[in-house]
Formats: sequence, structure tokens, C-alpha cells
Amino acid sequence: MVKSRNIDWNFIDVDEFSIKHLQDFTVKDLTKMFLRENDPMVPELGYFAFLLKSKWGVLFDIERGIKRTLMQLRLPLFEGKGLSWTERKMNPAKIWGSEDSLDSDTYEMVKVAFKYMIKTQKPIPPVVVWLIKTESRYNLVCHDGHHRISVANELKMKIPAIVLEYWIDNRENPILPQKIPYRKINTYTIDLPVEKFKPI
Repeated sequence: MVKSRNIDWNFIDVDEFSIKHLQDFTVKDLTKMFLRENDPMVPELGYFAFLLKSKWGVLFDIERGIKRTLMQLRLPLFEGKGLSWTERKMNPAKIWGSEDSLDSDTYEMVKVAFKYMIKTQKPIPPVVVWLIKTESRYNLVCHDGHHRISVANELKMKIPAIVLEYWIDNRENPILPQKIPYRKINTYTIDLPVEKFKPI
């Protein structure tokens, strides 16, 4: 089995990789893989590992990703209905963050990943954004992909997004804001501090 630490690529047969191997790579592994330009197969493997970490997988299965999001938040539907979605290219500066900060290692990995995807014209996995109505206004809140949004802003590009609206929600006592939690959100994603996370 391929270990994710201290990888010596001179002794690895890339044809023997499996999905399990790709899932084992750490953020720092992926950063090194995307930067290994003299061996095109290595950043290609890094790209597949990057996709596996997204909600969509290597097949960009949008329906699967949406189902995962609903399961994660345990949002009920009525006979399978109650949620609508659209695919859009968004201005990253307009999306609110639902996290407190960004991890510096992940940020650097995503930055080199974006540069590789742009250079090789590979699709960027979309982020997940909720369209939430409060009183008389709509707000766009990131559910998944904070680092991608921030990197896209740094690179001055729009970010592909799946925008979800949980329209079946009870407006008098909405469920979704309690799940995110929405009331603590007061910072745009691009303004979140980038910090060194400590291992748990």
C-alpha cells in the first residue's frame, strides 16, 4: 500500500494506484504532486485525488453531491421535493463564509491546484453555495469550498458554483439557518483569515 508520507516517486508504479491510494494523500502530498511538472502523471494523479475530496467525485456527479449535502445537514424534503439548484459562475467576493478561518496548508494546495487546472484546462469542481432569504434580502452563503472561493478571488476569476435554495423551509422558524449556523455569519469568504491549523 502506498504511504502518504515521504513518498519517493522514483519507486512508485503509477499504474498500480487505486482510489484508496488517492484518498490517502494529505494536503501537503497534493501540493507536492501539483508542483511536480517534470512528470505529468504525478500532477494528474493529484488532480484525481483533489476531485475525490470534493462532493462531486471524479465524475462530477452533481446529483450525488447535492444528496450528500442534504444528508450532512439532515434537511427534510416533502416527497423528494423542496430543494432547487442552479449551476453558475459567481463573483467570489459576493459569497459569505460559514467558517471562522482558512487553513494555510489547504490554501496553498488549492492555489497550486487551480494553477494546474487553468494551465491544463481541466474543470474546477464547483463550490456549494446556499441562497438564503432573510426578511427582504437574499444572501449567498458558502457551504463547501471556502478555500476555492478565496483562491479564485486572488486569481481574479469567477468560481463555478452549485447554488442551492431550500424553498420548502418554514420562513417563520427556518431550519437551514440553524444548521449552518447562519446567525454567526458576518464575514465574506474572501476576508476570512488564513491560519496555520494545529493537528487534532
